[in-house]
Amino acid sequence: MFQEDYTSFFSEFATPASIGGAEVSVIFEAAYSNPFGSAVDTTQPTCWAPSASVSHAVQGTSASIGGIAYVVERVEPDGTGISRITLYQV
Repeated sequence: MFQEDYTSFFSEFATPASIGGAEVSVIFEAAYSNPFGSAVDTTQPTCWAPSASVSHAVQGTSASIGGIAYVVERVEPDGTGISRITLYQV
């Protein structure tokens, strides 16, 4: 399995977040999403974090980024030490 040291990347480009009560550094994006064609436009808040920092996060875990409350929808480890966390705003 490939493991990279992402410490400098997350220290330069990350946003502070609280996930399940733990303070972590994440790369956050609230990207445009169009899940139902032209009928509905929305955003899909997503963040990436070192997997070791968010190993406690599961579906339903509370999160806060930039003062906005979210709930974890899904956690997807990518096998390189980074996890993609899909969120929804509450």
